[in-house]
Amino acid sequence: MRAALLGLVLLGAVLAGACGGAEEPAATPRGGQAEGGATKPPDQDAGISADAAVLTPPASELDGREFVLVSAEGFEAVAGRPVRISFEGDRLHTDSGCNSLNGSYHMEEGHLVLDRWGTTSIGCFGQLGVQDNWYEMFLRARPLLSVAGDELELRGDDAILHFLDREVADPDRSLVDTLWSVNSFIEGGGVTGGGTGASMRPATLRFGADGKVVVDTTCNQGQGRYLVDGDRVTLSELAYTEEGCALPLLEDKLQAVLSDGVLQFEIKARQLKLTRGAIGLNLLAP
Repeated sequence: MRAALLGLVLLGAVLAGACGGAEEPAATPRGGQAEGGATKPPDQDAGISADAAVLTPPASELDGREFVLVSAEGFEAVAGRPVRISFEGDRLHTDSGCNSLNGSYHMEEGHLVLDRWGTTSIGCFGQLGVQDNWYEMFLRARPLLSVAGDELELRGDDAILHFLDREVADPDRSLVDTLWSVNSFIEGGGVTGGGTGASMRPATLRFGADGKVVVDTTCNQGQGRYLVDGDRVTLSELAYTEEGCALPLLEDKLQAVLSDGVLQFEIKARQLKLTRGAIGLNLLAP
């Protein structure tokens, strides 16, 4: 009997030691690695909340969307040179205001990771050059990416960039009752400048709510009618004055696009693209 009791006491001691010796694993902070890791959770008091910032956005939240930089902390964008970023499948396109970066990407524990990518090589000078170099290095450093509705945030070690969905920040203009200014000509896949008069002021185009279209080539005036069907606009009864022009070739190119017939059109923000086969016009709203 005494031996049996001794055995039970020893067995209880072994079990107690086993339970007392187990250690709970260290908790991993949301948005980063465990204590001592390279990544730290974002602050709770700035931008999108920390919980939102660490959740890898599903592809559906990014695919087919474009965002425009609206504010930043630790970085000041050059005025008049918007920074943009867009997503299409596993492809990323971003514009620093000077050069563009294109390539594939993936998300890793909330971080935006560039895979294979390349950039354009436009010469960027002064502050624009500084911005171009800084932005590329910022993206290469794997910033945290978070999406909350129309807002996107990129959070790096030294800066936080706040973006807004392009359709909210810079919505598509209406085709009708907008004064469109010719910015460039489209010819066989290429693009050339849009100056059409000696003063180099832009030619303009307006589609009125009354179904009339008015063209000012800077040399001649044109009027006619139009009808919209989906992404096509049909011009009819379009007639021009016949003043002699200082730049007749440009005048002829403009009237070749803006003549009776069907044109395809596409509007993105303040840009209107009109095409008739291999020729067309790029126009801008005010």
